[in-house]
Amino acid sequence: MPESHNSTRKILDVLINDFSPDKFVHFFREKNRSFAPRKEELFQYDDEYFKNGIKIGEIQFTQGKNPPSPPFSKGGMGGFVDEKMLICAFEASQPLSERSGKKAQYEKGKKILKDSQSDAGIFIFHDTDNNFRFSLIYAEYLGVRRRFSYFKRLTFFVSPRLTNKTFLQQIGEGDFSLFESIKEAFSIEPVTRQFYGELQHWYFWAMDKIKFPDDYKYSNDSAKDKEIRNATNLIRLITRIIFIRFLTEKGLIPPELFSREKLGRIIKDFMKGRKASNFS
Repeated sequence: MPESHNSTRKILDVLINDFSPDKFVHFFREKNRSFAPRKEELFQYDDEYFKNGIKIGEIQFTQGKNPPSPPFSKGGMGGFVDEKMLICAFEASQPLSERSGKKAQYEKGKKILKDSQSDAGIFIFHDTDNNFRFSLIYAEYLGVRRRFSYFKRLTFFVSPRLTNKTFLQQIGEGDFSLFESIKEAFSIEPVTRQFYGELQHWYFWAMDKIKFPDDYKYSNDSAKDKEIRNATNLIRLITRIIFIRFLTEKGLIPPELFSREKLGRIIKDFMKGRKASNFS
């Protein structure tokens, strides 16, 4: 990993455990040399849901650095003219969660972009428990029509109680030098493709090594019976592991269950009799 990536990931690690909007100044300085701190109170946007709004700064994308690409029109964030991206932060009045307040946060960010005649912004909404949502909102142009990116995408919920692996990988290691590369950093599609690629590789690797109890007959052909049994049960195993990990990431299962040392004190005499019921 490049040294710059190590540096920004360390900054994010500190932010996650001790959140402060001001600490993002250091982060964005590391990510883009064109970032300029422009601290400005945005109290006019405070309401019953959000307060203590501030503009942290902005990134200026200059002509020649950001080549035009659809669906932006000339004059939008396509790069024909100088454009800026705002970075703003708000404190949420209620505790944040993975599902809470996405739409309201999106509408707040969109209004700020419209009022400031800006085409893009990163908006950080946080609570008093170090949880925060890190979102990119930008305008797209179809002819003279202007529309904004979909509010359920291009956003990360970050919490000190979660691993935040995708956020640290995408944002900590992502390229912020161009607007297009910032969009890519917020997109989880590459991460999803990588995940399924690694999962497929592991599946075929495990198929040659794994063995399941033969308490159910799938075929009269012994070779085919073994292949069907292993494939069926391996898929079941994978889906259960993924589901359990999902519940763990949501805080619904204690992480101690993934500690070999602690698990060894919980599970005793497993497979002592090597009975098939152990696997049910």
